[in-house]
Amino acid sequence: MARQNIFTGTTANDGTGDTLRNAATKINANFREVYTRLSGDSTGITGQVQFASDGVKFEGTLTDSNNTTVKVVNPTGIRTQILPDKTGAIIVDSATQTLKNKTILSPTFTTPSIKDNDLSHSYNFVVSNLVADRNVNLPLLNDSDTFVFNKTTAVLENKSLTSPTITTGRLVTGVNDVNGARLMSVTATANAVYNVTLANGDSATGFPTLSSSGANTNINLQIDAKGQGSVSLKKLAMTSSTITSTGTVSDLAGHIVINSLTALALTLNDGTTVGEQKIFTNKGAGTATITPTSLADGTSFTLAQNKAAMCIWDGTNWFRIVSA
Repeated sequence: MARQNIFTGTTANDGTGDTLRNAATKINANFREVYTRLSGDSTGITGQVQFASDGVKFEGTLTDSNNTTVKVVNPTGIRTQILPDKTGAIIVDSATQTLKNKTILSPTFTTPSIKDNDLSHSYNFVVSNLVADRNVNLPLLNDSDTFVFNKTTAVLENKSLTSPTITTGRLVTGVNDVNGARLMSVTATANAVYNVTLANGDSATGFPTLSSSGANTNINLQIDAKGQGSVSLKKLAMTSSTITSTGTVSDLAGHIVINSLTALALTLNDGTTVGEQKIFTNKGAGTATITPTSLADGTSFTLAQNKAAMCIWDGTNWFRIVSA
């Protein structure tokens, strides 16, 4: 209601003002309005809401020494605080509270944490100390997707890796070229213990190499063409070993270069792989007598200066390749 004013007359004691009864009635009506506004009860103020010198105090449901005071800081301008048209709790900065249906613009999170599905554990986001601001950019997703972490097993699709460093990679089927065509296929062998090693070369070591690796001392390297296809080599060169004195020729070299001014007696050990070949060339003045451990046609053969011979291992004996 509007405030009811007591009419005190035009001048003192002129008999034109409200009677004492009317004045008392107005006073009671005004106080009932105040009491009702402050506590919802026109008969008395409960004390649960009080106006203090520094704010408004709320006693709560129990009348005791505890209360909540709503205060304001000294404003530097005209300020308006708007309460939403909703039922709920006021959010304060130091309380643990659950927010729902909130849109937060440009927030700053110090130590964000996300609960798991059953609220038993949390994903805690821990950051390092930066030397400048950094942006974490999220891609434009066409469908739901999953973050990838460095220690969690995950399957990546449609990724382009620029200059990656791969310590121990695992190829399941193979590698495609830039057009998506198969460049190399990989076939896994159960219980494999041997593998190939690729090594590049520099100006000192020379050319790059493809070699066999594994625990055994001697491991073959096999290159197969498909079906009746052939392995086509642009140019073939065998590893060479030069021998200048009597002894056993190298088991590792395919080309044995003999270079001595005097005659030599050389021994050739058995081969290790069917089809293994040895080429002998004698550039020295001394005649070389070569005695294989196992020779198909005799026990030894000789090689004069500027002559060559070729032998092939069949698994039991060395066979000399000679003209018919």
